Amino acid sequence: RIMPGAIGFWFAVLLAANAAGAQGFLARRGWALAATPRWSMLRLPRLYAVVPLVAAVVWLLVPVGADTVTLSVFMVTLLPVFLAGLAAVHRHSQGKPARSALLVGFYVGLVLLFLPAMAAVTAFGFWDQWGRRGASSGGMT
Repeated sequence: RIMPGAIGFWFAVLLAANAAGAQGFLARRGWALAATPRWSMLRLPRLYAVVPLVAAVVWLLVPVGADTVTLSVFMVTLLPVFLAGLAAVHRHSQGKPARSALLVGFYVGLVLLFLPAMAAVTAFGFWDQWGRRGASSGGMT
């Protein structure tokens, strides 16, 4: 049941990495049409919080066995929030002593504790984007 969603998730990650690599390539040569964004400052639109919620409700309403597509859509809609969680980890680690060691430990933990760590980073992304008091309203990407 999870395999199609995982394939879609990793395909979306691959597309994001390809886009970042292409932007870096174009920026180094002076061919970029827009300035390279600081990924650690990623903000999702305020209304995006509803998208994974709707996908989760639809997935939960579909009978087990026929829910492969809805589970896949739910997982793929969580990708921007996961990436926002990664951006938040980098932003919150700025200025900390031994930042490099902290990030290395974080990514090792992300690899070793794959599913629980991804869920935690996604939850952190939700909190950082929409749960903090005084957080900006989003809308910037």
